[in-house]
Amino acid sequence: MHCSYRAEEEEFVLEEGEEQVKEGEEQVKEGEEQAKKGEEQVKEREEQVKKREEQVKEREEQVKEGEEQAKKGEEQVKEREEQVKKREEQVKEREEQVKEEKEQVKEEQVKEREERCLVMDNIACDVDEVLWPDPAR
Repeated sequence: MHCSYRAEEEEFVLEEGEEQVKEGEEQVKEGEEQAKKGEEQVKEREEQVKKREEQVKEREEQVKEGEEQAKKGEEQVKEREEQVKKREEQVKEREEQVKEEKEQVKEEQVKEREERCLVMDNIACDVDEVLWPDPAR
């Protein structure tokens, strides 16, 4: 009987060991699945990071382009302001010229009137002398 008890005990231990091995294999399988899922998550995360880095790079390029456009815009504004300033100077110079020309025309008109008056005075004097000659002469 002792033998049979021992055989049963060994068989029980063996069965229990086999169950533990089976459970261990299942745990290993579950662990491998979890590791596989973890690797997939890491891979997905790396892809997300890569996409994000690409987005950041694209955004930086857009910002750079925007800055370049802003710089060009500022240069254009500066050029336009210079053109406006030159145009204002030209207008001012032209106004000065017009003013000078008006003064010159006025002076010429006054001179012409004075000359006409002198001529008219001379004519009047000549007429007076003809009509009323000076007896002292």
